[in-house]
Amino acid sequence: MQLASDLNEVGVRARRRIALRLLPFVFLMYVVNFLDRVNVSYANLRMSADLGFSDRAFGLGVGMFYVTYVLFEIPGAVIVERWSARKWIARIMISWGVITILAGFVHSAGQFYAARFFLGAAESSFFPGVIVYLTHWFRMRERCWAIACLYSAIPVSSLIGSPLAGWLFGVHWLVASFGFLALVLVAAGGLILTLKIQDPLVAAKTLAKNPPQSAALAVD
Repeated sequence: MQLASDLNEVGVRARRRIALRLLPFVFLMYVVNFLDRVNVSYANLRMSADLGFSDRAFGLGVGMFYVTYVLFEIPGAVIVERWSARKWIARIMISWGVITILAGFVHSAGQFYAARFFLGAAESSFFPGVIVYLTHWFRMRERCWAIACLYSAIPVSSLIGSPLAGWLFGVHWLVASFGFLALVLVAAGGLILTLKIQDPLVAAKTLAKNPPQSAALAVD
């Protein structure tokens, strides 16, 4: 009985540490991801008039994003499952940051279509990849609140995005430089933060070599 109780206590502490380490991180990533996905709607308040885009051109450009976004979602989730969530999520965040920066230099409808097309490809497998990654660390009974934590990033991103967009439009000449710097920080931050998470197989090997003291005592 004592052995079972000790093992159960170790399991509870392990699950708590996993939640505290992963959930704030994926929450922050999804806030940034959703902001990046909807920022074109804020940008259109001035972009179409400045670049001479018709409503049809803007709508087509927005739609181009979802062509590759839908096309590459499943392959990306398979890559996370079979290769490495850490490396693939890092690739996603860096590539979408770079492409979004390049979108700031768009001057024609064709360039706008291309930027949105490649942004959809870069960003496509982020959400399904994170869902797959969470299934690696959380049991079936715990996945509902883990995924709910991820989904709560959507209203938070809207809460942040609207006033931020209004502020950026108010600073005029600082918009381009601030946006460029912010996206560079997103790309760099994505790399640094993603290196902190581990794939389950790597973590299992680490624990096998260096088991927690409490777990070792329970086994003894």
